[in-house]
Amino acid sequence: MVCRYEPPHLIEFVRVSSVRAIRYTITLQPTEGGKTEAEWRQVISGLCEEGDRLVEQGPAYVARPAPELVTEAMDRVCAKLGQPTDSFVSTASRRILERSEW
Repeated sequence: MVCRYEPPHLIEFVRVSSVRAIRYTITLQPTEGGKTEAEWRQVISGLCEEGDRLVEQGPAYVARPAPELVTEAMDRVCAKLGQPTDSFVSTASRRILERSEW
């Protein structure tokens, strides 16, 4: 569920399962030379004892999705919001995610 959207700078969404909730925040900042830098952040919260245990496990538990799947998911969110897909932003985001340590 998208909970915050400030085009073209920020999108925040939440995924919820029976044991945990994850809030994702993606921020885009223009840099010199007309490029864009993306920052990806996630906050994981346990919703029950099992979820709390998983969160306490730290990085071993955190899912490591493929960057192309994240890009496709973001494109779907933007399409549902009625925003056109910007190939520059998609390409920049994909490159940043590919370089990110998961």
